[in-house]
Amino acid sequence: MKKRIKSVIPIYLTGLAFVLYAVIAPMYTFVHLGIAFAVAVAIYFLGNLVFRGKEIDVPKEFEKSGDTAVDRMVADGRGYMLRLVELKNQTKNEQLKRQIIELEQISAQIFDFVVKNPDKGRKLHTFMDYYFPTTLKFLENYVQLETKVVKGENIQATMDNIKDSLGQIQQAFEHQLDILYKDSALDIKTDIAVLENIMKQAGL
Repeated sequence: MKKRIKSVIPIYLTGLAFVLYAVIAPMYTFVHLGIAFAVAVAIYFLGNLVFRGKEIDVPKEFEKSGDTAVDRMVADGRGYMLRLVELKNQTKNEQLKRQIIELEQISAQIFDFVVKNPDKGRKLHTFMDYYFPTTLKFLENYVQLETKVVKGENIQATMDNIKDSLGQIQQAFEHQLDILYKDSALDIKTDIAVLENIMKQAGL
């Protein structure tokens, strides 16, 4: 998701206008003080129209599950996702950017599911303790190596290995999501079987 960061330029322009007006007008009178204030406000709003700031990518906000442990885990996960976005913005490799976007999207689905099904939170321990931190470690190494002006054989080989491993990492993320939905499907199947048995016993 996108978030707009406001520019600080309108604030500087407002302060500058106030100072300049104070130089040319007697600010100790209420009339000129009011005029200076009105001019500063006008410049601030016009500045915001001209200098609109910039949009940045940020991970989505997740709702609360009501389970303290799960909410803490999801908050940690959003921190991981924020780091993913930072690394995506740092790398120059377009293929890597696309893969990171896919990892972020899968992660969002995983955490959305756990928020709505907090009893499944225990299924994420390996994902949170190993898969995600390892993924970030690989990407951080890649971005660091990417900045090297001279890339020797070993550096290039390491970068290629990291890019190749991302395909397997994505499969691991998808597998984690699939496990969550598989468990949910089994629960629903069990509930349906119980319902059918109760209906049979009731002669329905």
